[in-house]
Amino acid sequence: MKESNAFDTESSVLKKMKKRDKHGFWLDFFKNPSPFFENNPKYSPVIGLILVILLFSILALVSFLEPVSVSAFAPVSFSFETAAQYLEILVTVFLAVLFLPLIYFEEKRRKKIDFVEERIPGFLRDLSALVENGLTVQEALRDLSNPPNNFFLKEIQLMGFKMRSGIPFEKCLDDFGKRYHSKLIRRAASVIDIAEKSGGQMSLSVSSAAFDLQEFVNAQKERASRQNTYGAILFLSFFIFLGVSILLIRQFNSMYSAAESSSIFGSPESVSDMSVLICRLLLIQAFFLGLTAGKFKTGVMVTGLKYTVLLMVVVCVSFAAGTNVFR
Repeated sequence: MKESNAFDTESSVLKKMKKRDKHGFWLDFFKNPSPFFENNPKYSPVIGLILVILLFSILALVSFLEPVSVSAFAPVSFSFETAAQYLEILVTVFLAVLFLPLIYFEEKRRKKIDFVEERIPGFLRDLSALVENGLTVQEALRDLSNPPNNFFLKEIQLMGFKMRSGIPFEKCLDDFGKRYHSKLIRRAASVIDIAEKSGGQMSLSVSSAAFDLQEFVNAQKERASRQNTYGAILFLSFFIFLGVSILLIRQFNSMYSAAESSSIFGSPESVSDMSVLICRLLLIQAFFLGLTAGKFKTGVMVTGLKYTVLLMVVVCVSFAAGTNVFR
């Protein structure tokens, strides 16, 4: 009877494991989709696209019901006929809403990677010291998992479990790097693997990997501090150009108002067209300048989307407040 119950229990466990393998992804996704998008930010614009569709559907629905004020500086009735007049604002809002989830999840992922990569050299140094004192890697991992506030507690426990199953330490470390999308950690695993295969001691292999990681982290910090200077110069030049453009447009508007009856400077429509053209050029510049700033700072262009959205919003607000482009 007991054997039958044990068999039933084992059979039910196997069924649950098969069900988990088959439907585990969707169960986790619908339970909490945030980890999926955090590990795969490239799919997060789908959320932004849904938000954009909802936003513009609401605007379209309301426009049929009653006029809506779309500008705090010049209230007007929004309709599809007047939408072209506010094309710049609509495009900026579209891009901001579309890329907002990508910006959020990419920023969260980058912070997690940076946090782990800054602390992994210290973890490897502690591990190397324990192994050098005569402990095995498994015993050292067990000792390192004692502090309750250890950030790597779950990862250390997982490494220990895998090593007890016969998986080498360097493979466990490589899997750790894959989960956190860290090329730096995977590089350390490769260094340990090569050193161990060439006959080196484990403690020396781990120590050399920790030193290599620390040097790389320091080089990244130094590079980021240098690139911040270039980024500041880019932003400063952009804001100077933006300010000069607004001052010129305001000056031209004053000149046309003073010489309204004269055609020396052209028609008022030409000034309006020129203002719109300058605004669009600045929006294009803001888009690519933000991406460039992200590439300078982190080496990944996608991280510059937050600067892109911010600069495009600044352009629209500046032109709405300082010129008559959206009036």
